[in-house]
Amino acid sequence: MSNLLEELGIELDCNLDVAVGNLEEFGALGGFRPEDNPDWYTIRQRDGEFVMGEEDFPKAVDEEIKRALCHINSMSARIAIADGGEGVKLNDDGKTLREEVAEEVDVDADELASYLQDGGANERRGKLDEVVEAVEDSDTFERPDSYDKIEWVPSATRHHLTKQVVARYGL
Repeated sequence: MSNLLEELGIELDCNLDVAVGNLEEFGALGGFRPEDNPDWYTIRQRDGEFVMGEEDFPKAVDEEIKRALCHINSMSARIAIADGGEGVKLNDDGKTLREEVAEEVDVDADELASYLQDGGANERRGKLDEVVEAVEDSDTFERPDSYDKIEWVPSATRHHLTKQVVARYGL
């Protein structure tokens, strides 16, 4: 709906949800959700992939956690400068990425991996999202495109003009 409003050059002075709700209440707009659609979709933000079901969802969560830990470990590894390494990147408080993230999610830095890997798939997904947000909120470290959140997105309602509006305006 936002795209249509933009194409038509219409700017709302209120939130789109409020406008749609008002149009539905007024009787100008109707909506439905197809019965065969799920109420929620699970989407891996890194690539926009739908990761639904008892098999795909836990695998996707585990893969994103693995990718996040790989990044965190690589930023915290102590590679000798003599071996071509640049040393460890630290934030202004002298903390590695692992230490900064662990502090943000309130776990010991040495326990970050087990923290992310404990619990059911949805619980691990929530922990992954916390870690992603901690990295994104960092003033020192940047999150690469190699991992991202897995989010629950509600199924969309399909809206249409009511018969009364179509008849009244000859649409």
